[in-house]
Amino acid sequence: MRKGTKRIRKVCTGSNEYYVYDLDEDALGKRKRLYARTESELKEKIEQAEKERQLSLAAQRPAGTQLSECANFYFKNAVGKIAATDIKRLVVLFSNTVYGSMIDKNINTVTAEEIQNFLNKLSEVYHARSVNEIKDTLEKIFALYDQDIDFSTITVNDSVTPVSCIVSPSEYEEVIDYCILDNCTKCGKNELLLLFCLFTGIALSKAKKLNRSDIDLDNKTFTVDGKTYPLSDKATAWLQEQILAGALNDKPLFINSRGVSPSLQSIQSTIDSITKRLGLPKGLTGKTLTKSYIVWQLNNGVSADTLTEYFGYKNRLKIQEVYDEYKVRTELFR
Repeated sequence: MRKGTKRIRKVCTGSNEYYVYDLDEDALGKRKRLYARTESELKEKIEQAEKERQLSLAAQRPAGTQLSECANFYFKNAVGKIAATDIKRLVVLFSNTVYGSMIDKNINTVTAEEIQNFLNKLSEVYHARSVNEIKDTLEKIFALYDQDIDFSTITVNDSVTPVSCIVSPSEYEEVIDYCILDNCTKCGKNELLLLFCLFTGIALSKAKKLNRSDIDLDNKTFTVDGKTYPLSDKATAWLQEQILAGALNDKPLFINSRGVSPSLQSIQSTIDSITKRLGLPKGLTGKTLTKSYIVWQLNNGVSADTLTEYFGYKNRLKIQEVYDEYKVRTELFR
């Protein structure tokens, strides 16, 4: 948070002279400069500006002091002053991390040590860029509520080894929606292959084997390694659109213009790029993608028995283990 000059300056321009004072940045990063013909007049303007600031905040602030309420107040006032895409990203990021966390309590009782511990935990799961965004936004929120916490002493560790994790159903859908809206243009065949796996939950290594003949759009199914899987209406419509657009090949389905199938490493780079852009956990991998699909389907009302049959597991124990792993992850990093 940039501070004002805290001093009145005398400025001369030709035969004119006047006095200038820079106010502090507001919580949204905006600054205002005050001008006056005399020093005494400027001091009155400074005093009036501070009164107006306090009255404005008092009138708009929510009655509660829960950090999540304070954050929502900040985002509400940011509309029109911060790019809509940035606000949307921050709101989603806070919803997935800050809300309901260890620091989501009375803002007057949150300490710098608690914020540091919270960010340390996030660094194990989220990209450093996202954690830094959370820190910077928290600083503005605490300044908005006149909380005296020195954020310069709070650091973000950007060298933490990523922890593989299962993403939440809402996070999973964010990746799907992004790939659809992007129309898989940024990462080409990598993104097409990833989106197919997101729709179906099958392993990336299996999806790489698919040929056009393995896709039955009429019956809404696909077959790989001798097993036939159902396709959702949304996945079927998307495949139909991509085939008509000539974005998919015949043998194999997902190869680039040089006839090369995407490597698992390059697909992982695509996943990392997308999750970083969306502010989502960095631990989404090919292995946790299938687990995330299971949690997503359970959340959508699909039964454990149906998923057991879909993946060919011997019993429901595997499905329960995946869900338990997700719940543990949720508790540890909230």
